[in-house]
Amino acid sequence: MVDLIGLANALTDLTFDVTDEEVERIKAVKGFHRSEPEVDSAELHKVAGSKKKLVSQGGAPTNVVFGARKLGLKAGLFATLGPDEYGKAYIDYLEKAGIKSFVETAKGPSGVCYVMITPDKERAVVSNLGVSVTHDYDLSNLDGAKMLFTSGYEIIANPRNVMNVLRNAKEKGLKLSLDMADPGIIEPVREQLAEVIKELDVLFVTEEEAEAYVKKRPYEALEELGKACPVVVLKKGAKGSVVRHDGVNYDIPVVPPAKLVNTNGAGDAYAAGFLTGFINRMPVQRCGELGAQNASKVCEREEAHL
Repeated sequence: MVDLIGLANALTDLTFDVTDEEVERIKAVKGFHRSEPEVDSAELHKVAGSKKKLVSQGGAPTNVVFGARKLGLKAGLFATLGPDEYGKAYIDYLEKAGIKSFVETAKGPSGVCYVMITPDKERAVVSNLGVSVTHDYDLSNLDGAKMLFTSGYEIIANPRNVMNVLRNAKEKGLKLSLDMADPGIIEPVREQLAEVIKELDVLFVTEEEAEAYVKKRPYEALEELGKACPVVVLKKGAKGSVVRHDGVNYDIPVVPPAKLVNTNGAGDAYAAGFLTGFINRMPVQRCGELGAQNASKVCEREEAHL
């Protein structure tokens, strides 16, 4: 019995500092996610091999359920890992965090994500998904849960299986929440996203994602998305966020971190705070405030979660 279940591409984050010139050489893009085949892989491994790295267990839904667990929810995670050291460390991490593990093991390497922090504390992200995109789970584990959370990254990685999990969750009475994740993934899975959004209870989008999906300016896009989903959260980075519910917009100011370390995981921390409030039946404005407070705390840390 859990409050919140995440469905994740389980990735081990390797976080390290880079220069803007190194990002350019790798052919990564600051502020965006790319898969390893889309960048200069040899240059990526050359740069990564020369850096001191922080190793942590990640993937957006993992960060969200971890944050929600820290805030008092009972949390679980669907994920697939390889039988390697990254996989073993990931399972150990879930157990120590008190997160119910619904993990499958598949032959092959566990997923890895290179999180490169630029001098202005932004990030450029490159992933090698490995076996993490295999989503074949015992769906009886959904019984009794309150909400399922996943992201657009999972949908684009394995649309058929993720859609099956979401349908089963809906049939079992779970609330559904999705983070759209990246404007670059929208076109390949536009049809699936449209199908999912009309079944959601909470949708998280950035300004860029909202504009890319609706093809209108962010606030007009927010209004359109609000017609399809009861609660839509428009994330605006350093400008705060807007929560739209029942045709009303609630402006949520950003909470400045005491000391900015980096923004890695800030969006996931926001979702963790928001969903903790939502599952506890708080007003949506208060949910947004909890999200902003949690995001601020994560920006004060090297890790992508508390």
